[in-house]
Amino acid sequence: MNRRLHRRVVQLAAGIALLFGASLTANSSAQADASSGLPSVASTDARSSVTTLTAAQRADLQSQVDETLSTTAGGVQISANEIAWNGGEPILTLPLPGQEQAPAASPAARDLMGFSADDATPDVNWHKCPAGGDDNRWYCFYENSNFGGRRLQWNWAHCQDPIAFDDYGFARKASSWVNTTRNIDHWGMKVEVYSTSVRLWVENPWSQVAYVGDSKNDRAMHAFACRL
Repeated sequence: MNRRLHRRVVQLAAGIALLFGASLTANSSAQADASSGLPSVASTDARSSVTTLTAAQRADLQSQVDETLSTTAGGVQISANEIAWNGGEPILTLPLPGQEQAPAASPAARDLMGFSADDATPDVNWHKCPAGGDDNRWYCFYENSNFGGRRLQWNWAHCQDPIAFDDYGFARKASSWVNTTRNIDHWGMKVEVYSTSVRLWVENPWSQVAYVGDSKNDRAMHAFACRL
């Protein structure tokens, strides 16, 4: 074999090896994603608090999300630990493994809420319940006392059609709450929470309660939220 032909054969072999190696790498990555068992919104969640979780922790978190999705209707997973309904009108946030309180909204949730990077201010962003402009302040319900556990949040009025907590896997689970809406006409929101027929408590704008009390704990079934 002459030198020129030998060089061509070597170059061709090297090219084939490179392509084959790239194919193996791509296939391995695809298999890794598939074997993780996580949907893309969870596997691509780049928050450091998520990426540092172990595979077992991420699988456990996903099983909690899957359970909620399987027992409710219309929910869409938007991150490793968040579910949104109706385009983000309500959002349910689960605590990450090892945390007692649900974390602040993910970038995906903030996009749905219409928040800019600087929109939430610490003085009114109580216990991760988001507060933006006058017309983008939220009211939140928490699974545990002291604003712990899962967080379920809204910012829309529900004065005629009540919020049914069972639609979001949150019936008889509320133990604390936050209302970040401002106490001014048209922007403030007054929230009234009921069991089946008894009014349990009233949430006035710009207020919070760390524990609803033994007689009201884990009894909330639905709520009305009306503009002032």
